[in-house]
Amino acid sequence: MADFRLPPFFRRLRRSLLPALAVFLLSPPAVFPVTAALRVAVSIPPQEWFVRQIGGDDVTVVTMVPAGTDPHTWEPRPSQLRALAAADIYFTIGIAFEDIWLPRLLAGSDRVTVVAADAGVEKISIHHRAMHGNDPSHAGRHDGEAGHVHQAVADPHVWLSPRAARRLAANMAAAFAARDPEHAAACRRRHDACRAAIDRLDEEIRRFLEAGPETCFLVYHPAWGYFARDYGLEQLAVEHHGTRPGPRALAGLRERIDRGGIRTMIVQPRDRATAASAAEILGVGMAAADPLAADWPAILRDFARLVRDHGGRCP
Repeated sequence: MADFRLPPFFRRLRRSLLPALAVFLLSPPAVFPVTAALRVAVSIPPQEWFVRQIGGDDVTVVTMVPAGTDPHTWEPRPSQLRALAAADIYFTIGIAFEDIWLPRLLAGSDRVTVVAADAGVEKISIHHRAMHGNDPSHAGRHDGEAGHVHQAVADPHVWLSPRAARRLAANMAAAFAARDPEHAAACRRRHDACRAAIDRLDEEIRRFLEAGPETCFLVYHPAWGYFARDYGLEQLAVEHHGTRPGPRALAGLRERIDRGGIRTMIVQPRDRATAASAAEILGVGMAAADPLAADWPAILRDFARLVRDHGGRCP
């Protein structure tokens, strides 16, 4: 058989097209199916649970910050930008990256309706350490270190509270009904079922915690303030103002946890390496709880068990 060879021009063309063709063929399919009644985007995985409970088969949901990713350092991928551009509704939750990225992601788009899922939630005020330079207009409590001020901001971890979750669910249901009136009645029925599930979980956790003597718990990152407020507990945190405390503050914290009988610090999985030195100084072990997991009821149920197993009685 004759040795057939492509002319040089076509060989070069083949070399340039094959990689592009491979990328095209191996790329994941479009995020939203064509048949989806409502295309919904959310910021973090726990919001998915509410969207699926209330929207049912009438919605498709994508999450901007994948499970196991730190929202503070997340940057969107091109596929996520395409998904967001195709969304009908974006449910925000009040976390910091939304302020940074949403204006850029939604610039020039008139398709996406942005809905604050946390609207109406009574927020806990926390202090955040921020640079202020020489600008005297920044309000807040100065920490004595040049260039820093502690500014009061709202704690964004509202989804870790059944009380707040009721409001999240109601806001989502209202947005679905407004955007998709054809399925509004079914949406209301699913919302009622979701609300009942939240109520049952709330009662389960309340009874479980009331049966134990624990009044406080120790965490590395202070993500559980709303949970503590719901159940009359005190959250003791190592990290404050976006940074770890100094030796004097750690010594004071160790005194409190020793008096309370606390022997374990609850950490987020991604914080284990960072938290290890603080655990050693405090003389405690570590147990993991992920506030950004997708199974919302499991997040709260598992954390309640950790409080019972590793909490203490703080004076």
